[in-house]
Amino acid sequence: MFKPSPLVAALCLLAAQASFAQDAAPDTPAQAQPATLAQAGDISAPVAQAPEALLEQATSADALPSAPAQSYADWVAAFEKEFGQTMSTAKDGKVFYAGMATISADSAADPHYGSQLALAYERALFDLQADYILQNYGRLRSEAVRTVFENQSSDKDAIDPLELNQALAAGGGRLEALFDKALTLVDKKLDNALVEEGVPAEDIQKMSVEQKKNLYKDNFNKKVIKSAYQNMQGLVPVKTRIFPVEANGKKTMAVAVIAVQSEKTRQFARDIARKRPTLVKGNPKSLNDILPADQAGYLNEIGLRYVYDESGRPMLLAYGRTSVPMDPGWSASRALRAQQNAQGVAQAMAEANIIEFMNTNVQVSTSAEIGDISEEWAKQITDITNGKPGDVRQLKENIRETTQTFFKSGKASAAGDLRGTSVLKRWEQKDDNGVVHVGTVVGWTYGQLDNANAIDAQKRGQAQGAQATGAAAGGVSDQSRQSKAVNTKDDF
Repeated sequence: MFKPSPLVAALCLLAAQASFAQDAAPDTPAQAQPATLAQAGDISAPVAQAPEALLEQATSADALPSAPAQSYADWVAAFEKEFGQTMSTAKDGKVFYAGMATISADSAADPHYGSQLALAYERALFDLQADYILQNYGRLRSEAVRTVFENQSSDKDAIDPLELNQALAAGGGRLEALFDKALTLVDKKLDNALVEEGVPAEDIQKMSVEQKKNLYKDNFNKKVIKSAYQNMQGLVPVKTRIFPVEANGKKTMAVAVIAVQSEKTRQFARDIARKRPTLVKGNPKSLNDILPADQAGYLNEIGLRYVYDESGRPMLLAYGRTSVPMDPGWSASRALRAQQNAQGVAQAMAEANIIEFMNTNVQVSTSAEIGDISEEWAKQITDITNGKPGDVRQLKENIRETTQTFFKSGKASAAGDLRGTSVLKRWEQKDDNGVVHVGTVVGWTYGQLDNANAIDAQKRGQAQGAQATGAAAGGVSDQSRQSKAVNTKDDF
């Protein structure tokens, strides 16, 4: 008979008293109830407050909005109406593309939210490139496999005893040992260890051999593979949008991108890749009119912009951004280093966007597979005790399953010279959910190219100044954002 120790008995009595008190006063508020065993110090008990409640207390505003937002499809449709051109359709030397990607977390109050926005932008841009080249340049291969088998023999349920004899001869009782000699060795080592721990040897030898025989099969499977490779030089975003989306009854944030590739943008990409003057001209704009008017406006911007400088020559602005997840325990020097490192990451992302505009090669492949399985098996399980067959259990197993898988992989590579780029702005801003965002605006301008060439020439003693071609060059709590409109249709 089990006799509890005094400590165990005391704990059981304490738990019983707490339970009786709760049953006796069901309407008593939670804070007025007697202390339970968990409150008395049981560290394995669950925390009373849900993580969601803790999140609401830790943020000054709702992490995600409750009001419905314009859908991605409606946003794209509004753009098509404004520009008079549908997505992926060539017209007047231009083709527009659209893509969307969600952030990896479901909270706009995550300390890494700014970094997740940058990655979502990159995914959206890659997906729209991949979808376009698969549609227009992809090669497709499909295969369908149908398998039908039915055993109507008089001994269809009989299991071949040879397999069982082989299992016994192998010195084990597990079917896996027939396929993997290493497993047999592991089993024997494990058995020896159990004997050393005092487990009776006869109990260790109580194993079983499982045998299966296929009686019926009707399987169908279809696989479709697409692959493509194409250069996406001159692709530039026209609009970006940060907004909430809902699926499966839950919300998260997404980044949507509408990009364009035109004769102008491709020509400009070739010109800056070769660091030569361009004949492409457009509507002149002041840089102050293009950049956000205040610090909070930079929270709305992400990715690349194609605009024209004060001389009407094309220029690029790249908004790189990330987050600084500060730890309250850090020293001031550690916090400053984290800010500087984040600015370095943001600058690298911005410069990469400029290089990718110059020359990007995209390779992508997708695989979709769908099928159904219908099978019937005869199954026999034989218990092995001390190396001899014992009880035998026979049953039939039916399998009904629908399979569906999707696989997508790809890579985009770009390389180029950064001459002509310069850092135009570094910024840091906390949004209404308390997340610290940092960013860097990098520009590629002909004015900076002329300046870099002049500095290089001066070092070589071959020039006194610039080349003849040169000339001087608000967040809300729901975190729904849209980039500043800086383009008209004629810009591209």
